[in-house]
Amino acid sequence: MAGARAARVNPAALNAAPDLTAAVEAWTRWLAQERRAARHTRDAYACDLGKFLSFLSEHFGEQPNLAALDSLRPTDLRAFLAAEQRRGLCA
Repeated sequence: MAGARAARVNPAALNAAPDLTAAVEAWTRWLAQERRAARHTRDAYACDLGKFLSFLSEHFGEQPNLAALDSLRPTDLRAFLAAEQRRGLCA
C-alpha cells in the first residue's frame, strides 16, 4: 500500500549530525509504518524539520545533534519562530 511506504528522507539534504540524521530516518519510518501518516503529511513534516535543522545549524554554529536537541530551551524555539515570521512564513 502506497500510503505506508517510508518517507523519502535524503540524509545529504538534512543539515544534521549523523546521530540526528539516523533518528530522523527512524522517525519517518515510524510515521509511515506505525502511524500510517499520509505522504503529504510526512512531506510537510520533513519540510518543517529541514527548516528547523537549518536554523539550528546557524543558531548554534554547527550541525545539530541529538544532544543539541536535548539542550534546547524555549528561547531557542522562540528564536526559530521569530526567524520564520521575519521571513513571512508563519503567522
